[in-house]
Amino acid sequence: MHGSNRLSAKANQNLKIIRDVVTEPMILLLVATCTFYFILGNVSEGIIMLGAIILVSGISVFQQIRSEKAVNALHKLTSQRTLVKRDGVDQKLPSEELVVGDLIYLSEGQQVSADAIIVSATDLSVDESILTGESVPVVKNNAGEPLFSGTSLVGGMAWATVTAVGNQTKMGGMGILMDSITKEKTPLQKQVDHFVKQMAVAGILAFVVVCVVNYLKSHIIIAALLNGLTMAMAILPEEIPVALSTFMALGAELADELIKVAMLASEAEPFDPMEKAIHASWNLRNNETASFQVIKEYPLGGIHPMMTHVYQESNGSRIIATKGAPEGILQKSNLKASEMETIQKSLKEMAARGHRVLAIGVGIYESESLPENQDAFTFEFLGLLALNDPPKANIPEIISGFYEAGIAVKMITGDYPDTAAAIGRKIGLQNSDEVLTGNAIDKLTDEELTLRLKTVSVFARVIPENKLRIIQLLKASGEIVAMTGDGVNDGPALKAAHIGVSMGKRGSELARSASSLVLINDDLSGMLAAVASGRTIYKNLKNAIRYIITIHLPLISIVTLPLLLGWRFPELFTPIHVIFLELLMGPTCSIVFENEPAHGNEMHEPPRKSTVSLFTWRELSYSLLQGAIIGGIILSMVYVAMLQGYNENICRTLAFTALVISNMLLTLTGRSDSMPFLESLKRKNKLVPIILSITTLLLIILLTVPAAMNLFGFELP
Repeated sequence: MHGSNRLSAKANQNLKIIRDVVTEPMILLLVATCTFYFILGNVSEGIIMLGAIILVSGISVFQQIRSEKAVNALHKLTSQRTLVKRDGVDQKLPSEELVVGDLIYLSEGQQVSADAIIVSATDLSVDESILTGESVPVVKNNAGEPLFSGTSLVGGMAWATVTAVGNQTKMGGMGILMDSITKEKTPLQKQVDHFVKQMAVAGILAFVVVCVVNYLKSHIIIAALLNGLTMAMAILPEEIPVALSTFMALGAELADELIKVAMLASEAEPFDPMEKAIHASWNLRNNETASFQVIKEYPLGGIHPMMTHVYQESNGSRIIATKGAPEGILQKSNLKASEMETIQKSLKEMAARGHRVLAIGVGIYESESLPENQDAFTFEFLGLLALNDPPKANIPEIISGFYEAGIAVKMITGDYPDTAAAIGRKIGLQNSDEVLTGNAIDKLTDEELTLRLKTVSVFARVIPENKLRIIQLLKASGEIVAMTGDGVNDGPALKAAHIGVSMGKRGSELARSASSLVLINDDLSGMLAAVASGRTIYKNLKNAIRYIITIHLPLISIVTLPLLLGWRFPELFTPIHVIFLELLMGPTCSIVFENEPAHGNEMHEPPRKSTVSLFTWRELSYSLLQGAIIGGIILSMVYVAMLQGYNENICRTLAFTALVISNMLLTLTGRSDSMPFLESLKRKNKLVPIILSITTLLLIILLTVPAAMNLFGFELP
C-alpha cells in the first residue's frame, strides 16, 4: 500500500546510455556516410556501414551497461542497513525493506532512512540541513517528535516508529534525490576529454579542407562530402573514450567499582567500540543497572572530551558518573600534588604501551538542582581505565607499502599524545616521536602549520576542526590527499579530502556518505591494491592512447597527402576501409592494452602530480615520429608502385595491407614503454595472440575472397 522504501527512480539508465552512444561523433559520421552511400546507390557499401554502426555502438553500449551493473552491485553491498525490531526480534535489514510501523533503532552518525516518530531518545541531536538548510543540529529527545528521511544523527540514539517510506516521505515529496547529483569528472577524464576535443577540432578542419579540394576537382558535392567524411573518420580518435570506459574492513573490588562507574557513564545501548567493551566487562561480573534511573545526561563534549550521566538510586541518593580524557577529569579533581604525579606516571606508562586511556570519576555537587554544563562538577578521581585496541597485524606492512610507493602517511587521532606516539611506533610510522596536539595546532598560523606538516606525522587530541584544517592546508600545498576514517567527527575532513575512504563495517553512515570510497571489509590493504591497480591502469591507458596516435597518423597521411599532392590515385581509402581499420584498432586498444599485466614496479615509482599533463613532449613526439615513419614508408611504397604502372586497386591493396601489418606490429611494440621489446614479448597476455590471429584471418579473407576483394576494391599483382 505504501510502496517500497525507495525514492522515484531516475530515468532508465540503459536508455540514457544508448542515447549517449548514438550521439557520439563517430556514430554520427557513420550514419552520415551510410546515408550518402544509399543516396549514391552503393547498397553494398551502405549495408556494410550499417553493420559497422550496429557493431561499434553495440560494443560501447555493452561496455557502459556492464560498468553500470558493477556500480549498482557495489551500491547494494555498501547500502545502509537499519536495526529493526519485528515481532520482538532484532534484525538488521537493508533500508529499502523498511515498512510503515517498523520499530527502528538509530544511533550517532547514522542516516535516517524513512520518516518516523520518536518512541524514546537519549541525547539526540539531528542534522536536518538537507531539508531546512539550517546548519545547527536540532535537539529532539521527546516521544512523538518527528524524524525525517535523509537527515543524520550527529549525537545520541533513538528508537522510532516508521510513519512513511519512499515517495511518501518528506524527502520524496521535495524530490531531493541523491542520484540526481552530477558527478564531477576525474582529472584523467578531463585530460582525455580535452585531448579528444582537440582531435575533433582537427577533424572538422580537415573535413572542410578535403571537401573543398575534392569539390574543386570533381564538382560532385556528394563525392566531396564522402571524401571529407573519410578524412574526419580517420582523424577522430573514437577508440580513446572506449578505452577509458573499459579501463574503467589493583584489587578486584576496586576494579569492580571502577568498571561500574565507567559503565554508568556510558550509553545504556552502546554503539562506540570502547563503550561496548566496558559493558561487556561489567556484564561478566554482575548486572545492577536495574536499580538505577537516569535523571540527567551530559553528552560527550569539551576541549578534553568527557561525558557524564546522573543516576537516582532506589534509596534516593544519586550517582554522578563520568568518564573521558584524563586531562579534563584530573584538572577538575581535588588531588594532591603527589597523587597527581603518581597518576601522571601511570598514565604515561599505559599510553606508552599503546593503550587508549580513560579517566573514571564520580561527580561531587551539593545543590539539588543540577547544572546545565558538566564543567560545573568537581570530580572524585577513581582511577584510569586502559583499553587495548591493537592495530591489525598487517598495518606495519601496509604502511611500509605506502612509503615504498612514495606516499606520505600521517596519523590524526583524538588519542592521548603518548598513546598516539606508541601506536605510531608500533605500525612503523616515520617521525612518530614528534606529536603535534590540537591545542598546539590552534596556536599556529596557516603558514607555520604548513611547515610543520612537512615533518610531523602524528597528530593527537585533535578535534574535527583541526582535522579539516590539516586536510585543507595539505591540499593548498599541492598535495593529493586521501583520508581514512569511520567516525562522525571524521565527516568534514573525509568530504574535504580529494579521496575520502571510510570503513564499510564499522564506519558511521555519516562517514560513509561523506566518502568517495568505502572499504567493505575494513582492510586498508585494499588501498595498496587500489594504488597499484590504478597505476597499472594509467600506464596501460597511456600506452593505448599512444598506440592510437601512432596508427592514426599514417591513416591520415594515406587519406590526405595523395589528394593534396595531386597523385594519380588520390582516393585510395574510402569510408569502408577506414571503418574496417577503426574496428581493428578499437579492440586492440581497449582489450589488449587493458589486459596488460602489471610490471611489478608500480609501487616503487613516485606519485605523479595533479598538474602533470597526460603526455610529456618526449612521449608524444616519439609516437608522432613512429606514425610519421610508418606513413612515410607506406606512401613511398605506393608511390613506387604507381611509377611502375600498377593500377589503383593494387596500390590500394598494398597500402591497406601495409597499414594492417603495421597495426599488428604496433600492438606488440606498444605493450610497454619501460622494457625492451623482446622482454615485453615474454609478458603473458592471452588476448594478444587471439587479436593478432583474428586480424590475420580477416586480412586473408579480404585478400582472397572475390566478393570481399570486389567490395573493398582490392586486387593482387
